[in-house]
Amino acid sequence: MIIIQFLPLILVGSLIFQVIKASYISPIAETQQGAYIGHQIIVNGTSVNYWYGIPYAQQPTGDLTWKPPHALGLANDTSEAYISNACPQKDSLGVLHTESCLTLNVYTPVNASNVPVYVWIHGGSFIAGAGILYNATPFVSISIRNLIPVIVVTINYRLGLLGFLADEAL
Repeated sequence: MIIIQFLPLILVGSLIFQVIKASYISPIAETQQGAYIGHQIIVNGTSVNYWYGIPYAQQPTGDLTWKPPHALGLANDTSEAYISNACPQKDSLGVLHTESCLTLNVYTPVNASNVPVYVWIHGGSFIAGAGILYNATPFVSISIRNLIPVIVVTINYRLGLLGFLADEAL
């Protein structure tokens, strides 16, 4: 009897979940190294797609820690591009640090085609920083509103001892 009383509530809740699920858009970026599922957000009335943590090289872990980056191989995998890690550094900056950090974060207008690409390389004297600390969604939104849409790419790269201060003998 209790289930029958709550049946309308369960049905309405299920319907709301389906509407929310149906209205959520997950853009897919296809590359030679696989497909990446991203997010879409509305900023200032404009839709912006973004992907976090798309690898641009093999991750420098294990035997690759002290070696130059190696190219990624071709792949047909589909991965979620929701998390971007910072490379190891002294200060946390409020983001996760890991050696698996040779990644890009990409922000695009919806249906972008033949638009300029703005690459943001973070500062930090080669010892600190992360591409994820620069949220480019407002920048892309403003570019759309000004009718000059751009794609923004931020990059994470190895820092300090594991990057620019590494010795060639290692």
